[in-house]
This record gives sequence, structure tokens and C-alpha cells, in this order.
Amino acid sequence: MSYTKHNIYTGNYPVNDQGICNPPDDSEWTVLAQVGEHEEGGQFTEVDGRSDSICMVLQDQDSWPIMSFISPTEARLLAHTLLEAVGLE
Repeated sequence: MSYTKHNIYTGNYPVNDQGICNPPDDSEWTVLAQVGEHEEGGQFTEVDGRSDSICMVLQDQDSWPIMSFISPTEARLLAHTLLEAVGLE
């Protein structure tokens, strides 16, 4: 199995008439590094130092409804934008 840049998986969630699904409120964003692939999907690990394979994952108890692979440049821009949003830059 290979991934595209942005992946949305709604199979574990009810979808309303407008095509909207709502993952649980306690879902969390996690930053992982992809370290390999196998037939069922990818192999991921917590980021430990610099990584060229950055994957932002929205995860809940049961699944990962959103996976987005970003470049180091995109990660730096996102970090800067988030810090600005909370008034730290």
C-alpha cells in the first residue's frame, strides 16, 4: 500500500447528508516519521531528530482518519504560522 500526499479515511465514522464525518473530540494530532511500508500500510515511528518523511496524523482510539505527508519546508512554515496564531512569534 502506498499513500498520496493527503489521505482521508472516513470508513470508521458516520457520514451525514453533506458528506461530513466527525472524528471523536478527543482525537489528537501527532507527528510521525514514515520508516517503511508493507502490504497493509506504512510503518511509522515517533520523530526522533530530523526527518525527511514527516506525516501529520489525526488519530483517535481506533484509527487514523487523516494522514498528511509534508516536506521539511512545509513543516517549518506550519510551525511558524501556528506560533504566530498563538502570539509566540
